[in-house]
Amino acid sequence: TSVALGFFNMALRSNLNVEQFWLSYLLVLVKLGEVNKARNIFKQAKEMGFEGSRFAELEKQLVNQSGNSNPLKKSVNALIELCKKGEIDEAGRRGNERLRSFPDNPETYNLLGTVSSLLTDHYSSTTHFKRAVALKPNFLQACFNLGTEFNKLERYEEAIACFSKAITLNPFFCEAHNNLG
Repeated sequence: TSVALGFFNMALRSNLNVEQFWLSYLLVLVKLGEVNKARNIFKQAKEMGFEGSRFAELEKQLVNQSGNSNPLKKSVNALIELCKKGEIDEAGRRGNERLRSFPDNPETYNLLGTVSSLLTDHYSSTTHFKRAVALKPNFLQACFNLGTEFNKLERYEEAIACFSKAITLNPFFCEAHNNLG
């Protein structure tokens, strides 16, 4: 979804007069929990003269959501901060706790895969990255991370498949191209 956000943003900037570009961009922002940003973009769309039933429905959604009400996003951000501070074991413990509340969240599995990799537990990391990709097949970063772990385990055919998929998802993903040689 974050990749889609970039594409919708680019589409919107290329032509501000296409209603669907505004709506798609706004819907992805809401899905990612970026409610405050969505409200600001919605305001710009209204100033541009966009209105109608789909905008009215979206406005109701935005009014009914608070800006920081996404507990999953807060949780994932907290895990990232722990990793940045070098508190890898604590990040792993909290990540596993998060899975009890959000058992089908690919971002949490991706983070747990990263934590396992930092702890040089490459077998566990591949399990977590595989789960992230199973839950969200177009999860670019998890595909790439899985390929990186397969490389470390000298499972090169699987690594190539992961890097190739990452390039399919984003043809401009230089790191995946570099890993293919």
